[in-house]
Amino acid sequence: MRVLQHPLLRAALAAAICAAPAAAQDPAPATAVQPDFAAEFTALQKEFQQAQQAFYGKYSTLTTDEERNELLNDPAQSPNGIFAPRFRDFAERAGSHEAAGSAWVFLLGLAPDQEECAAVAARVAQDFLHAPASEGLAQWLRYGSWQIGREKAIAHLRALDRSERAGTRAGAAFALACNLMDGEAEEQKEARALFERLQKDYAATAYAAQAAGFLFELDNLQIGMTAPEIEGADSEGQAFKLSDYRGKVVVLDFWGFW
Repeated sequence: MRVLQHPLLRAALAAAICAAPAAAQDPAPATAVQPDFAAEFTALQKEFQQAQQAFYGKYSTLTTDEERNELLNDPAQSPNGIFAPRFRDFAERAGSHEAAGSAWVFLLGLAPDQEECAAVAARVAQDFLHAPASEGLAQWLRYGSWQIGREKAIAHLRALDRSERAGTRAGAAFALACNLMDGEAEEQKEARALFERLQKDYAATAYAAQAAGFLFELDNLQIGMTAPEIEGADSEGQAFKLSDYRGKVVVLDFWGFW
């Protein structure tokens, strides 16, 4: 049998031999799909809210205090107890993503124990200082200081003032001022300065508007001061002023519907 020596045949054969190894290689792996942590966090929040509505819907049908207390103290039915591990697991999995910071702050509101609260607050303050979660932490620390200790709360709020986010700095200044309001004279003096700073440097924020109310309290509603004028109508529709009763013992009962 003669081997064909035609140049075109030899070229085609060489090309086939070179191409064969390439064809045998495994195909390039597909690009991994990145998880949508923001959407996942939103969905988890929605699921929690639905569970909470169902829980309190069931609570409203109970007729005795014993039944209500049994439901409230049952961790197997409490949305907080059920969802706290899920938010914790999500936050760990999301790592440094902004949604992780939001999940950590959300977890603070589910009333975990004091030790976990302290750890979560420290984590957010350090790892998410320049993320939106830092403002959420500042807002939580206004009332959450009792869970982690006043000194830790104040330290975190001072640290949050280094955030690149104006909203975080404003929120931290407001929460810090609120915590200092209950302190000694020097702390109250600092609280006033913080409220004044909010009105000057963050005038367009809701924090500045709330600060105005606290400054009014400091200037007009301290023990021993003359009460400011109040005008309104009594239960009979008759107009009256608080000053009409000056010199008499007056009991004011403020109430409303929320």
